[in-house]
Amino acid sequence: MHLPSAFRSPLAVGALAIALTAALAACSPASTTSPEPSAGESVAESAAASTNADATTIVISGNSFGDDLTLPAGTVIVFRNDDGHGHTATEGEEGTAAADARFDFSLASGQTSDQVVLEAGTYHVTCKIHSSMSLTITVE
Repeated sequence: MHLPSAFRSPLAVGALAIALTAALAACSPASTTSPEPSAGESVAESAAASTNADATTIVISGNSFGDDLTLPAGTVIVFRNDDGHGHTATEGEEGTAAADARFDFSLASGQTSDQVVLEAGTYHVTCKIHSSMSLTITVE
């Protein structure tokens, strides 16, 4: 294809590229879908996390997760490590992850985990580094 000389200059090519990009963007429908859930996260968990549900931060301090919790379904849970050394927040018991663990975070000192939203049920939390650390979360 032979283009007239006016369309062969770098400025004209750049302007054409910008115009085409803008036209294509205008023709694309706006995205109204939720992001795909990450590995290990169900669609229900992804949707609940994006609804700005009530949040609970579990603070790890003094080699402890704190007291056991009872939370309503849909609560966003975040783990924060306030100790001066690393921990994990792992679904499991006595330092061992459950075979189907829904979460397993390594947390350096001062670090906060990703959000976790759990369905109704009872969840045991452990630290794989400090097996004596435990927490039970009951979600109703």
